[in-house]
Amino acid sequence: MDQGSEDSSYSRSLRSSDDTCARHRVRWEASIHGKVTTEPDAGSLPINKVQISWELLDNDNATSVIASGQTTTGKAGIFDIVFNLEDYRLHVDADADAESSDFPVRVTFIKTTGDGGNATKHRFLCNQGEDDCTDKGVVLYLNHLEFNAPLHVYDDTSIPFRGKITVGDTGTPNGCAINAATVCLHHKSTRGTDNTLVCGETSFDGSYNLPIVIGSVVNSVNITYHDHEFLPSNDNEKNYTQGIVIKEGNRYDDNNFVDMTKARLFVDVVGGKCNKRMGNANIAVTIVGCPKWEGLGVTQSGTRGEHYVPAQLLNIAVSDFRDDADKRISYIFDHFQGTTPLERTINLR
Repeated sequence: MDQGSEDSSYSRSLRSSDDTCARHRVRWEASIHGKVTTEPDAGSLPINKVQISWELLDNDNATSVIASGQTTTGKAGIFDIVFNLEDYRLHVDADADAESSDFPVRVTFIKTTGDGGNATKHRFLCNQGEDDCTDKGVVLYLNHLEFNAPLHVYDDTSIPFRGKITVGDTGTPNGCAINAATVCLHHKSTRGTDNTLVCGETSFDGSYNLPIVIGSVVNSVNITYHDHEFLPSNDNEKNYTQGIVIKEGNRYDDNNFVDMTKARLFVDVVGGKCNKRMGNANIAVTIVGCPKWEGLGVTQSGTRGEHYVPAQLLNIAVSDFRDDADKRISYIFDHFQGTTPLERTINLR
């Protein structure tokens, strides 16, 4: 059979016509993989529900926004920003240098905990905790096909840790205030190292308000005031030894302590040059600057009395004077409580 010839209608061509070719424009793709946590010293705890806003900017005009969007961190504190865009401003010549092919992305962070007057605006740190990026955010530069660019942001938000320091046996929590006591919150690491987290002083009413970073663990509250001994007040049942983890959204109030330090007070009430006994003296002991405390009343029948009193700045006075039949000796009483009552101030701190 002759196969030397073919029908021209079945002839093939290896040429492509122009109308079978189409221009293909590559979409610009990249992504950011970020997370928001507390700082390493505060346990690197994940921060949930942080609102993340982003803007992809023109690398020739930083005020020109190519695209924008929002996302939110999950329970693990992680967020992802994915770019898959078609925009003429994202087209880069093949022979362009590396710098001109970088596109800036501005990322900002917002979170508020609490409502109304108790609302707390969170504070964020970028660049390994070096820069405060709470308001201005941070700018990253991305190339086409650069995926999972890392971004780690620290939440450095502080929560109030409040309490009051008062003198023991003068009422809780509204006893006599201790002013200018130094209060420090401490954390004990697993290695046994004691670290000071924050310190502050009590105010005139004995209250303190310390900013403690969320994620911190408080293992003890140390109070320094003339080497006195302090214990949690009756209304403070917190177990600091087990550790109190500072969590966002929680309140840390009523961390109240009382000064249990006592001092020995000797009071001599005598008559004449021979220091003779005159009768039974009622001694009133009050704390300077604390009129709401009724004070400590004691009776001494001898010339000298020994009393255990709060180790504070005290006022000492003879409030009454009676004989052994419990009748007031008026002329002696008038001497101590007359027109100008006699009062002595002594510092037992």
